[in-house]
Amino acid sequence: MIIEMLGRYESRKFSDIKSKKDIDRKYGRFGIYVVRILKGNLPRHFRRLNGVVDKEGILCIGKSNNLRNRIWQFHQDVNSPGVEDKYHSEGRTFRMYFRYDPENPKKLRLDAKDMEIIWKTLDNEEQAEKWETELIDKYLKTFQDKPPLNISIKRNMDRVCRLALSK
Repeated sequence: MIIEMLGRYESRKFSDIKSKKDIDRKYGRFGIYVVRILKGNLPRHFRRLNGVVDKEGILCIGKSNNLRNRIWQFHQDVNSPGVEDKYHSEGRTFRMYFRYDPENPKKLRLDAKDMEIIWKTLDNEEQAEKWETELIDKYLKTFQDKPPLNISIKRNMDRVCRLALSK
């Protein structure tokens, strides 16, 4: 569904990224990215707010003016100790809610080594903004929920306004 919308894309498991050099310099341009959690080599399934199962294991959807830097920032942040702000808000969210919480021993814990980042390079910031909005909008329509690590979400406000006015 979401991954399929991307068409051609690149991807890398977080366990395969050891340094920024592992992310080719050619990805230092505009684009969108999707982070998902795997179980083995397959997406980990989890139930969303409306009861529908996300079979792609999507944790967050984002855009960047420099994919190489943004991928590295996310990678660095999810693997950082503590919960203070570092490089990437969704990385901090991952650490706070899926890695640390001694008061809740039964909570779902995820390991950064089981994450995969998928990205698609684009020609300009407008395209990246449009793609990110469309992917998040599709996720919201499907699950009535945002991806777990996305703190703020982009919506296709023109579509939302048209739907509200048509009622």
